[in-house]
Amino acid sequence: MSYDASFWVAVASSTAAWIAALFAYLSARTSKKFLNLSESLEERRQPKLVPYLFEAYYKPANTGKYTIYAFSISISNPSDIDNSIALIELQINYEVSNATKMAVKVRHDPALCMNFCDSIKEHFSLPARIDAHQTIAGWLFFKVDDTLIKDSEIDSYALNICDSHDAMSFLKPIIIREYVDEMEMAKKNL
Repeated sequence: MSYDASFWVAVASSTAAWIAALFAYLSARTSKKFLNLSESLEERRQPKLVPYLFEAYYKPANTGKYTIYAFSISISNPSDIDNSIALIELQINYEVSNATKMAVKVRHDPALCMNFCDSIKEHFSLPARIDAHQTIAGWLFFKVDDTLIKDSEIDSYALNICDSHDAMSFLKPIIIREYVDEMEMAKKNL
């Protein structure tokens, strides 16, 4: 059986087409892997802060005009870029007597740490820098005027954390305990 030249040209072209298809398939698989890698790297470069709550307290003032809230938190930066905390607010959601929902927002004030015992020293000063893959921890203090939420039922609390990229993170404490200083209690009982 003898084949002419056109047959061998057809076999060679078919083989070349199959080899080209194989290279195209392998190239597409490699490109998809690089695309997935690029997307995951880009995702890791997006600003993101992850807050975690350790403790939450409130302490009514002796005058009865305001309440001070204290939160011990840590904030992690799992992304590949440096970040910083620009603003931290305590948001109190409450309901007034006519079933109207309201919210009050108060900014963190580190000077309020003096209202708690001397053991609470590590507080956040804003802005606070958080390098890539790092965590910072400290206390947050908020002074809430009691006339704002007087005779209202509090629905929830939230810590609103805004970073330098205007990305928001939220932390919703479930239980806030009343702070009791044993030294102050001993003085009152004398």
